[in-house]
Amino acid sequence: MADPKHTVAFSIAGKAYRVVTTASSEEIVALSGIVEERLRGLAGGRPPTLEMAVLVAMSLAHDAEQHRQRVDRVERDAKRVMLRVLERVDVALAAEEDDDPGEGEE
Repeated sequence: MADPKHTVAFSIAGKAYRVVTTASSEEIVALSGIVEERLRGLAGGRPPTLEMAVLVAMSLAHDAEQHRQRVDRVERDAKRVMLRVLERVDVALAAEEDDDPGEGEE
């Protein structure tokens, strides 16, 4: 089976990079565009520095962590709702069986 990894080239702040990845070239270029946009916003027309790049990385990591926490909350809430729905279904089915105990018997 072929290895799905391939090399993708991109640039950030005028510096060229290459990465070996399973992500599509389009995805890597789009991600580098997000980093580039944030870096330009922080630099405000000045040449970007390593410190600015670190601040952008921290900002993106913070965004990712907040998103992960929101996803975790939504998953917990969805599980809780599904358990309540299943409990109601069980109660309704039990009540239906109690209402007609002879049905299904021959």
